[in-house]
Amino acid sequence: MEIDRKLGGMIDSRVKLRHLQAVVAIAQEGSVQSAARSLARTPPAISKALNELEDLIGKELFRRTRRGLVPTEAGDQLTRHLVPSLGMLGVGLDLASGRDRQMNSFRVRIGILPTVASAVVPLAIQDVRMRHPKFSIRICSGTNVVLLNQLREGDLDLVVGRLPDPATMFGLTFEALYSEPLVFAARPDHPLLLHPSLCVADCAAYPLILPLPDSTFRRSVESFLLQSGIRDLPMLIETSSELFSRALIDFGDAIWVYQMSVIRRDVLERRLALLPVDTSATNIAIGISVRADVALRGNTLAVMNAIRHQAHSWRSSADWPAQMTSD
Repeated sequence: MEIDRKLGGMIDSRVKLRHLQAVVAIAQEGSVQSAARSLARTPPAISKALNELEDLIGKELFRRTRRGLVPTEAGDQLTRHLVPSLGMLGVGLDLASGRDRQMNSFRVRIGILPTVASAVVPLAIQDVRMRHPKFSIRICSGTNVVLLNQLREGDLDLVVGRLPDPATMFGLTFEALYSEPLVFAARPDHPLLLHPSLCVADCAAYPLILPLPDSTFRRSVESFLLQSGIRDLPMLIETSSELFSRALIDFGDAIWVYQMSVIRRDVLERRLALLPVDTSATNIAIGISVRADVALRGNTLAVMNAIRHQAHSWRSSADWPAQMTSD
């Protein structure tokens, strides 16, 4: 990739850690001011780091929108590489200093499917850490298959994700926590929101943003579209980036077909609107997978119970849209 080749030739001499930290913080926080607070730096210092890196790469990494700073295609590509890389750097520093060995007895290793990471798990971790300040948690993200293999091999203590295919569950057990359907979301003033009797075919006349073809969720979307009589998508947009999807919606009439948990906050804060398409038949079970031969105890059990509690609150919360609730 072009960005990778450029960085490969200049990483030792011109790109500094402060540049990379600034880019990741802006992508996660959505503004220079918030990024500065998260890194305990001044906004001018963050802006300077961003401008320097953009000059080195030769491309704009963020664009201003109504929602704040949103990564460009180049910025999204860069941050997707930087987040795991900086995480591995931190792990390496811990190992070199001996901090990793000191913390191992307190660590719980959780695998999280990216599409469920924004729902109950952050709240559960916050709850556990309030009661156990020295609690150490390592979060790993990946596909269901990769995470379940790591769980089976003992590299993870539990995995939070969708109901796996039976063929991938050898030696594992799955506990369902809640279920949710896919949804069709668009900007709040999208023309289809005024449609008197909306159907899936009406949505297919607009650009549809779908997950990448190799994902389990994409197969669920395609199955639903086929059942609705939709076989051809002339304006298909495929991406795994939630930031890029939100940016596409900001600048046009695209419709995002995704999971409710990911865009729930956007809907509640009226940055996105749900199109009234009946997707009740697409419920996807979300839950916890663990090894069948390992008895959970101590810190791992505390995290699991916190996730269960937050999942219950998630399903019964008053602000969960009524048409999205499934028992």
